[in-house]
Amino acid sequence: FFDYLNHSAIFTAERDGQTYYFYPIQAGDYLATPEIQAFALNGDEVIIYPQEKDFETHRSYQYQDLTTRGTVEFRSVCTQPLDRTFASAAFHLGLLVNLDKLEAYLETAPFFKVFGYDYKFLRRQFSKKNLTDEEETMIIEFSKDLLLLAEEGLVVRNKEEMTYLQPLREELSL
Repeated sequence: FFDYLNHSAIFTAERDGQTYYFYPIQAGDYLATPEIQAFALNGDEVIIYPQEKDFETHRSYQYQDLTTRGTVEFRSVCTQPLDRTFASAAFHLGLLVNLDKLEAYLETAPFFKVFGYDYKFLRRQFSKKNLTDEEETMIIEFSKDLLLLAEEGLVVRNKEEMTYLQPLREELSL
């Protein structure tokens, strides 16, 4: 876990109640950085100096983090319309229950065979507004496969939680 955090990127710091943003710096290199050009929320540029206390508010923005309270936080969750509130939680729970099959699938997924495992590249490539037909087809098929794996996991739990995935099924025409 600490190795993972060491390789995450830090890009915010607080000074006197003010939040400053800066270009991401790998956590392991942060304290050795002499000074950082940062930006206030209003766009003003300032120079800040790294401090250990900056890690108190550091969030890695990966798929899940172990918090200081001992809970797991899923960062891929964002605010959804009310009828989709539990879709993300049910999706993640289903995948977690079906983790062995998920890991096996990810090792052989056609999506990764075509686009590789460079997550930085994938994040940039698939956050674009316009995707090629191949990219769109591949991401939809990948999403469908993941949704089916999540559903399998929820079926195993036998608590009728698949209903929460209905908005995702509709979105993917399943």
